[in-house]
Amino acid sequence: MIYMEVYLSLQAQKDFKLLQAMDSDSRGEGLLLGHKSGGRYFVERIFSTPNYPFPSLEKYLSMEQLFNGQILGFFSFSSKKEKPEKILAPVAYRKLFLQVESQKKNLKFNSFIIEYDHNFFLAPVKLISA
Repeated sequence: MIYMEVYLSLQAQKDFKLLQAMDSDSRGEGLLLGHKSGGRYFVERIFSTPNYPFPSLEKYLSMEQLFNGQILGFFSFSSKKEKPEKILAPVAYRKLFLQVESQKKNLKFNSFIIEYDHNFFLAPVKLISA
């Protein structure tokens, strides 16, 4: 495990619960927004995107500019078995990835940082909820 921490704000947790309540059968995917400080990522809110994670590099860079550099990473409601191949790319290096599992009325979060060592891979990081 890489020594980094991810702090998930109450607002972000509420946003995830809202997505879960809206349609538990569909997969929600999108962006994690917030800021970094040292080895900590502070996820303040989320933004659901229809073209996960981004339709093109140009669109992603445009979104990055619109969000004033607040894109920390990506999330996906998925099972542990599903690998997020779409985000394992140079533009996502050192970004967060939250794998969100819907379990009845609860949510389970698996947090990772996207790393590179001859190939892109997900390295687990510690998640702290408010």
